[in-house]
Amino acid sequence: MAKRTLQELTKESREMEERFMILEEMLRDERAAGRREGLQEGQRAMLRSFLEDLGSIPPELEKKLFEESDATVLKNWLKIAATSKSIEEFIQKIQ
Repeated sequence: MAKRTLQELTKESREMEERFMILEEMLRDERAAGRREGLQEGQRAMLRSFLEDLGSIPPELEKKLFEESDATVLKNWLKIAATSKSIEEFIQKIQ
């Protein structure tokens, strides 16, 4: 078995450390994306609940809710839904 030099071992160690750092960064990004998606799903669920109390949600509105990915917009829609008296009023306010 060939002996590896200290320089080779050091280089290998640095390469492994770089790979580990890249992996950590990728995992952080994935966790952040998962938290955002979870927050958006929670907002959509609450929004649907508010709207269902006002009546039947039209398919076009359901599609719009599903496609919206901006957490700030969803939060604003939640506030609007909480103060709306009807589905029609909600739709009018978000357009």
